[in-house]
Amino acid sequence: MEESIMSESINCSILSDAAKFLKQLSETFFKLIDKICDSGLMSDVKQGKDGEVTSKLHIGGDVAECTMKPNEKHKGAWDVEIIPKGKKKITLTNIPEKNFQDELLKTLREVYPDAEFQEVKSAHSMKVKLQKIVSAKEISVRCVGINANYTPAQTLDDLCNVLNDDAFLDMIPEDLAMFEITDLGDDYVIDVTDDFECDIDLSVVTSCALTALIAVMNEIWSGGSDNATLTTYRDMLIADLDDLSKYTDTAISYNSADLSCTQAYPAIQDYISALQYYSCNVSSECADPVESILDNLAEKWESITLDDCGDDNVVWE
Repeated sequence: MEESIMSESINCSILSDAAKFLKQLSETFFKLIDKICDSGLMSDVKQGKDGEVTSKLHIGGDVAECTMKPNEKHKGAWDVEIIPKGKKKITLTNIPEKNFQDELLKTLREVYPDAEFQEVKSAHSMKVKLQKIVSAKEISVRCVGINANYTPAQTLDDLCNVLNDDAFLDMIPEDLAMFEITDLGDDYVIDVTDDFECDIDLSVVTSCALTALIAVMNEIWSGGSDNATLTTYRDMLIADLDDLSKYTDTAISYNSADLSCTQAYPAIQDYISALQYYSCNVSSECADPVESILDNLAEKWESITLDDCGDDNVVWE
């Protein structure tokens, strides 16, 4: 594991003139574009009009023109227009910054199925607020905030993997500290970072609950060996969805193609991970009804014994 006590400065050599402009817009987006440029996929990043960012994309020997501009309705989201040579224009709208690189690569792979993207790494990154709690019996870590650009289940797996490293555990003070952890696939990079705001996305939690419910129902209908337990989980998930639906004001999506092969218990664990993930971001006062329902659901599922993230000494609160 590569560790760095102080955050390293960003290599701006490729961005040159656009560096200050991008950093003013968003530090997250700036770092993301910098990584894409370092991979060789993007170059010639420039400031356009009305907050636009223009660049060139290099795919399989071809060059495409790319224009990125902030979405007018959603802060932290971007609209992208790509004009590939000899191909139809590609338009992507309302892409959250945390999903930007993955959505861009997904689209380019569809348009250029024969191109090689092996040098482009879709880095998983999270920011966490951690505090070491030392008692006479054990040392535990309290997590009170987390933001990441990938799924809650994978995020918590990575966090628990890192917490199992004694060197990182030594970095965590008994006072609250903020860290940025990047999963590069074969290594983790850890940096101390500034304080950050945490969000709660009930649509993600509700989507995980819906997927888990359908997976449980499929297993019940197929004659699962433990129908009594599955029926209990079914009723719990239905009750959860009823509570969540009162506060979820966006359409819930899930990949129906994956449901036939989705197993009940892993799907429930993904849902529990989503509850743990977002319950970390609940304020201590917990006055907001959305925060209250999330906190209550997380507490209800704490007694459920499934394959967890592998670290019983992590306190999610």
